Amino acid sequence: MTVAPNAWTKRTGTEKIIPIKTLWGRLDGIFPGLWRTRFPDELAIENWCREWAEGLYEEAVTFAMVKTGLEALRRRQGPDQYPPSLPEFIALCKAIPDFEEAFYEAQKQSSNREYGEDSWSHPAVYWAALDFGVYELRQTTWKASKTRWVRILSNRLSGPCSPIPKLLPKPVYKRGDPATAQAAMEQIKSMPWFRVAGAVGGA
Repeated sequence: MTVAPNAWTKRTGTEKIIPIKTLWGRLDGIFPGLWRTRFPDELAIENWCREWAEGLYEEAVTFAMVKTGLEALRRRQGPDQYPPSLPEFIALCKAIPDFEEAFYEAQKQSSNREYGEDSWSHPAVYWAALDFGVYELRQTTWKASKTRWVRILSNRLSGPCSPIPKLLPKPVYKRGDPATAQAAMEQIKSMPWFRVAGAVGGA
């Protein structure tokens, strides 16, 4: 594949699939016949893969967000529905239809992130959780914070969102090694979640 390497063009998983190729196949399944007729030859497919891989990468669209976009396409299927353009598909991927669901996701995933087990449907939910305050988010309820949460998440959705930062690997050090332990502590203090929680705790 002659596409600039990014998460959408690199082989991944045990089966070493290429995500952008898999996406092409999923769209072919949702729009049987109609989708495939748009590509007269392999070059046309390669051109599509190149443009969509670059577009999805530049817009920070994750695999989880694409799942949202594909589900939206399936729900709106009808005789007058046509395959989406790249901007239309990105908009579907970035849609957050349920603010309450996003609120509960933020509560759960902010806790999971401490263990490196978080999975976010959209970067905006992650950043909204930080804007809200991680400690406060865990203590409150949807009923008590609905207005504030909707405002914060709406602000994040209205503009571009940076990708969710990758977690640093957990430090490994031996007992009795103070220099390494101090370096590990400084590493932890530099993480956004630690700074936010510390600011709330010290308020």
